[in-house]
Amino acid sequence: MPLNVFNRSLVTSAETTRHWWAFVLAGPLIVGTVVVAARLGVNAWSLGMFFVFTGFALTAVGLALGVIRLLSRPGPGAQG
Repeated sequence: MPLNVFNRSLVTSAETTRHWWAFVLAGPLIVGTVVVAARLGVNAWSLGMFFVFTGFALTAVGLALGVIRLLSRPGPGAQG
């Protein structure tokens, strides 16, 4: 009898999306840090753009994880 490991989920959706808010907060903090550094005279345009794009990506990932977590919650009256 073959072992079928693809039928079971190793991690639940609630465990995966538990820290969605950290991604949402990290994005604007990174972008804000780049803006402050640019105003203080740091002249590293390419590095700054990398971090701005990374900040936007982290925010998008956090929002997606938050929506997934919201949609995966049991409805009112659900037994669980």
